[in-house]
Amino acid sequence: METLWKIRVPVEDGKEKILFGIPTTQNELNDMFALRYSVYSERGYIEPNEQRSDRDEYDDDKHTQYFIAKIGEHIVGTVRMIRTTQLPLEKDCYTFDEPEAIRSIPRDKRIEIGRLVSTPLNAEEGIYFPRHVVMLGLLISMIRFAQGEGLQGGYAFVKKGLYTKLHRVRIPVHPIVPAEKIYGKGILHKYFYEGEDVVPLYFLSKEVMRTLRFYTYFLRMPLSFMLYRYFLSR
Repeated sequence: METLWKIRVPVEDGKEKILFGIPTTQNELNDMFALRYSVYSERGYIEPNEQRSDRDEYDDDKHTQYFIAKIGEHIVGTVRMIRTTQLPLEKDCYTFDEPEAIRSIPRDKRIEIGRLVSTPLNAEEGIYFPRHVVMLGLLISMIRFAQGEGLQGGYAFVKKGLYTKLHRVRIPVHPIVPAEKIYGKGILHKYFYEGEDVVPLYFLSKEVMRTLRFYTYFLRMPLSFMLYRYFLSR
């Protein structure tokens, strides 16, 4: 793993590091896909498969970059960033008028964020941390990386519940309205057409980073987890 950022979280005997960064071994990639499969199949987003792995055509594309969160040898979260001239949201998922803020960004400077998942560790291990910490750490690492590459913004699609979480922690993502769903019979068919609604979004990297910069310092402050739980995890 190439570590891009880290924080320490309270545990029974002190503090435990969460590392955020880029997977560099095949074992890390395998564990990452297994985590995605576990979360998505448990929530009914995808059909179970014999390989017990969540992969689609974009996972075999050289333009896809992964980010993971690890505690010890356990991967506890992941997100992927796709960088192509025609992103999945507009190619496979929805038809919509391009938002004005995105229209001004060159196509080779756009990205799509997807497969943002995290899982809590077993409470029996004595590891406790407020909600959203893994999600925020992944976003901090990814957007920092994106800005370093000159990537200015792009798209995402998330379940309504995750959109609500992003809104709660003040991440500036913007719903695309109107948008007509066109997703077909791919691996995420159940994700799009069953259960909770899906929200197509656009974002600007500089806007998102302004908020994440606050969390970069806040999550390292003394008593930050207590404050975080009080103000944002309710």
